[in-house]
Amino acid sequence: MNRLRSANGSEVHLKHAVSITFELLQIKQLLVILILLVAVVVAANSLSKACNCK
Repeated sequence: MNRLRSANGSEVHLKHAVSITFELLQIKQLLVILILLVAVVVAANSLSKACNCK
């Protein structure tokens, strides 16, 4: 009976680990998107200041 509980406990821990790993991957992807958006805004701002288009 203890082995069954241990196996079920291990399965629960594995599912939690997979879930956390997936969430961390999603967070990393969102951070990359955020960094790219900030870079685009900074670049656009720099170009608009450099241009004397009046």
